[in-house]
This record gives sequence, structure tokens and C-alpha cells, in this order.
Amino acid sequence: MHNAEIFVNDGIYQNFLNALVEGEKSIPTPVLLHCYGDPYRSVLRDGCAYTIWGQTCCSADKIKTACSLRYQEPR
Repeated sequence: MHNAEIFVNDGIYQNFLNALVEGEKSIPTPVLLHCYGDPYRSVLRDGCAYTIWGQTCCSADKIKTACSLRYQEPR
């Protein structure tokens, strides 16, 4: 299993602020939507673990560690 990083346009200083300020435990469930092509699906088959980061360069802006993305067909 290999690790990869994903950076999203959200983070601990926006929608996940309650986790930082109030110690709220949230369990985000990432889902890979609208992905096309073999690279995305082969990563899922290989069992890649992702760390999801917010958009800042702060080390506290880590949303989730060692998560897997499941593929969901577009509707």
C-alpha cells in the first residue's frame, strides 16, 4: 500500500473549525466523484491511503489521515 496527499479548497480554518475550537470529532467520508480514466481506478484497486489537507500551509490543517477513497458513479 502506498500513500498519497490530496489538497482541497476547505480545511480546519473553515468548515472543520469546530474540530479545532471545540474539540468536535468529525469523521469525514471522502468519495471520489466524476473521475475518469484508468489512473483513478487503478489507485483504488491498489489500496492507496490518502492524507487530506486543507488549503493553508499550516500543519494543523490536516482533515483526515490514512483514508481511502471509494468510487461512486456519477448520477
